[in-house]
Amino acid sequence: SHFCTKYYGLILVFSGGLIYCSVSLKRYSILRGKVQKVELSMPILNTIIKLNLASYFTSTMALLIQSGIKVIEALELTKEVLDHMVMTKEIDGIIDDIKQGKRLGKSLEKSRVFPSIMISMISVGEESGSLGEILDKCGEYFKEEASHKTNLLLTLIEPIMIVLVALIVGTIMAAMILPTFSAASAAM
Repeated sequence: SHFCTKYYGLILVFSGGLIYCSVSLKRYSILRGKVQKVELSMPILNTIIKLNLASYFTSTMALLIQSGIKVIEALELTKEVLDHMVMTKEIDGIIDDIKQGKRLGKSLEKSRVFPSIMISMISVGEESGSLGEILDKCGEYFKEEASHKTNLLLTLIEPIMIVLVALIVGTIMAAMILPTFSAASAAM
């Protein structure tokens, strides 16, 4: 409590600075790309982020391909919809491979972001001629999987949050009760 009352101005400035920096990072593409790379390397969050990106990618591609748009144009539009710097680079590489004559499934194999099951399903969809349907099913699957992983993460975080709240409340209670005991013992 002494720290908070003595340095409240510093705390407010620091908090404002953090908020300003987080908003600024989203504006600058170079910094945003670096932040997104860090997010993809975080041990727990990377799985959820990759599943969400795969879900958005496959759902958007399914909609575009089922509408009759060619694969390269669909990839260009999907890249714009995702608005993720790492994915933009991945999709640019995929577009270059397709322009050189490779199939979509084959070009996705060197990707570090997409799950291998998605790549296999896309390859099967290309060979069977039902790429749009396969992409649609992949999108639904990855959406459910991302939701499941997010709920699992929240379930794991819940006990940790309870312990942290208990520690904070306990500290506040001790800070309030200890002076009372000290005053009572000094009076005796």
